Amino acid sequence: MKNKFLVIACLGASCFTVANVGSQTVPPVPQESSVNAVIVSNSGRQRRLTSENGYVGRAGLRPRQAVRVGLEFPATLAGGSVLVFSPDGGEILGPEAPKIKTDGTASFVFQAGTQHGLYRVFVEVVGQRHLFEFYVMDTDNPGNNPPRVKIVD
Repeated sequence: MKNKFLVIACLGASCFTVANVGSQTVPPVPQESSVNAVIVSNSGRQRRLTSENGYVGRAGLRPRQAVRVGLEFPATLAGGSVLVFSPDGGEILGPEAPKIKTDGTASFVFQAGTQHGLYRVFVEVVGQRHLFEFYVMDTDNPGNNPPRVKIVD
């Protein structure tokens, strides 16, 4: 039983460790959290998503495509920081810890990598973790893409 406690304690401690940002192992998304998000492409097209239990949803991108992600939190979180990281590659452009404005909004820009496939982006605020999934589409072989994922462009 002592070993199980140590393992659980270690897993719990890693939930909020950012030092392993480059690793593929990311702790689970906590339950009972919510955020509204708007993904905006360079052309101005928007896709609205709402988090359910920490999972925001999946959006399709082209290789190296950049999108602005607008976040909407309760205004009571104004002045707080949002931690944003992508363990699977791609880049967070701009601040990796944007401040929440007085109206409860914050934003960051994510640029996908060159490889086709899934890029996870985690957003943490006040102990809540939200998972965005960006899928870089294979435009040469559309049959390799997951169903019902549309490119935001």
